[in-house]
Amino acid sequence: MVSVYGIRENQLIGYGLVTGLAGKGDSRNSASNKTIVSLLKRYGVEAPLKGKYRNTAAVMVTASLPPFVSSGEKIDVHVSALGDAKSLNGGVLLQTPLYAANGQVYAVAQGVLLNPEAAGNGIKRSRYSFTGYELFSGRDYRSKQARTFYLPAGAIVEKEVPTNYVFTDTNQKKYFELVLKDFSLSHAYSILQKIQELVNEKKIEGIDTAYLTASGRIRVQLKQSANSLQTIASLLNTPVSIQPRAKVIIDSKTGFIFISGDVMLDKAAFVNTSS
Repeated sequence: MVSVYGIRENQLIGYGLVTGLAGKGDSRNSASNKTIVSLLKRYGVEAPLKGKYRNTAAVMVTASLPPFVSSGEKIDVHVSALGDAKSLNGGVLLQTPLYAANGQVYAVAQGVLLNPEAAGNGIKRSRYSFTGYELFSGRDYRSKQARTFYLPAGAIVEKEVPTNYVFTDTNQKKYFELVLKDFSLSHAYSILQKIQELVNEKKIEGIDTAYLTASGRIRVQLKQSANSLQTIASLLNTPVSIQPRAKVIIDSKTGFIFISGDVMLDKAAFVNTSS
């Protein structure tokens, strides 16, 4: 229903190179060949590529840096072909720096790209991994022509992102803010009523007051003696009864109508245009 403002993921992206594709990589005039020349120069090797080589592929590597992650921990990455490579299966992703929006490197990715069948059940995942490969269980991913890969624990975090979720206003009072995932004034009002009820009944003693800000977040002012972590945890574990949104969904293919919430039906005319 809500999340704490300031506790969020950070998106990372990087440009990398996959090698060892045995004729399934990018064509001759692709970005990967230019990357190879640049890479070899870094190691003092002058070797312009000649002939038809399709053993490498230029890829984009993306990841999400979870909040409170520590340096040295591993996170999952997604690898996708940038050029015309036929398949990335069996290739090796070379060391790829992953950048945030501020241009700084926060993680480095590297690893072997194998589909679930080839990798077996002994795949090591990070503690932030999905429960499995169900997101990529389609035929295209499981085939040997896969051009997109999910690499569990494929990157090592090199730099931590400080996570601040308790702030201080101009009056030197501490506060935190709740972000409604599905904002509505009625939902915000229900949450504010519940917070006031908890304060009046002294079930949570660390809260001074709460109100809705102009940005649509619920600001909760803390008492000076409050344990901010305990107060936030207690508040997030408190159930709140809200009125669900009224929704009507019409499936244009089947003609089925799905209704949720308090939807009032009035007199209406329906026309069947099917033959």
